[in-house]
Amino acid sequence: MVFLYNRLGDRVSFSTAGWKEVLDNAGIHGWKAAGTLQPPVPFDLDSCHSETVTWDGNYARPLGQMVTPSDAAELAAAVERALTLGTDWNVNRRSALRAFTSFCRQRGFLVSSNRFTNRPLGVRRTTTPPAIHYKIAS
Repeated sequence: MVFLYNRLGDRVSFSTAGWKEVLDNAGIHGWKAAGTLQPPVPFDLDSCHSETVTWDGNYARPLGQMVTPSDAAELAAAVERALTLGTDWNVNRRSALRAFTSFCRQRGFLVSSNRFTNRPLGVRRTTTPPAIHYKIAS
């Protein structure tokens, strides 16, 4: 699974194949991937060497990388073009893909393989409505 989180705490999830399909269809419909921002490097107290990791800017492997706001907006526009032009999607929920385009326009997002909650378990919210969560299956 691939989980996407925006700065508002909203989450969208895709199967790995579904996420790849979104990226592929967006590329076919004009999205020029700018590359993601490198995820944070794990801090290791047992290592005296600082690790230098070369980042390739990928989107497909969910490692905690960030998609910038402008790149996410371009991704949304390409997905909308693909929906408008009638692209055959294995992801069969067009309304969920439209919701994904709105999600993309919320100032970028993080790509992760981990499912997080935006509040501690067992704690009830009393003043703020729950975050929006979408699951898009393939």
